[in-house]
Amino acid sequence: MKLIPSGLFFAASATPLTSQVAPVPATPVPKPAEPAEPMDPERTPTQIEARSLTQQAIYWFEKQEWKRAAELAAKAEKLDPTHDLSVRVQGWCAVATGDDEKAETLLTRALNLEPANLDVQFLLATCHRRLEQWEAAKDLLADLLKKQPPMVAVLLELSACLVGEADPDGALVLLAQARVLAPKEREVIDAVIAVHEQKEDWAAAAAEVRPLLAASPGDPVLRWKLIQCLLNGQDWKAAVAELEEATRVRAEDPQPHQILAERFESVAPDPTKLELHRGWLKAWNLRRR
Repeated sequence: MKLIPSGLFFAASATPLTSQVAPVPATPVPKPAEPAEPMDPERTPTQIEARSLTQQAIYWFEKQEWKRAAELAAKAEKLDPTHDLSVRVQGWCAVATGDDEKAETLLTRALNLEPANLDVQFLLATCHRRLEQWEAAKDLLADLLKKQPPMVAVLLELSACLVGEADPDGALVLLAQARVLAPKEREVIDAVIAVHEQKEDWAAAAAEVRPLLAASPGDPVLRWKLIQCLLNGQDWKAAVAELEEATRVRAEDPQPHQILAERFESVAPDPTKLELHRGWLKAWNLRRR
């Protein structure tokens, strides 16, 4: 299997979150790497035409012309229903366009035609997972782990299934295995953070975010994620320290000043600091006029 992991994006917000939904692995769009099929002198003209149409379909797939690629592949399948590649290309197009129900049907057919194709098996598992067909997805993924050495992508998908089944502890076990394979893989770390958030274990989530922020101190998404974890976990001292740091790192961002002003007005009254942040906000509003 040749899978290219892609990172997850967390939206930044100044508002503390009371609950989080664990992100799922990004939808893998297959990257065709199909060698030209060897010529078989026993093929009929119809079979040869089917293979020609399939190669044209792959060309248009690579151009991201999903509809055209799917139509050509469907024509190829009609000419030769035993040609697994034509069915596979249709499945790729369905995945690329987000039609998971259609993709599940096509990829099931493709896997039946070529049971040893692990890429198809993985892609089908991702369709089942997105359709919340947890058992079907887990069966395919567990089988993949038996057929080949553990892969980060497979462990991420399997952990996402357990999250979907409300088994965050089981998901963390799998993510720990993925972390052994790829200690610095951001997609794994993001998944771990999201599971801790789902469990409302804010201290554990914050502990995962801190090293990421230390490596990228100017990243506003990471900084707000850490602040959200600290506020949700009611670690006010640490939250205030991070908010004050945010006022320095993000010099023109009003959100940390707004939150600090609210805190110093009512939660932990401090007239001096309240006036400081109110004054900054007043000046900021004047600059924007």
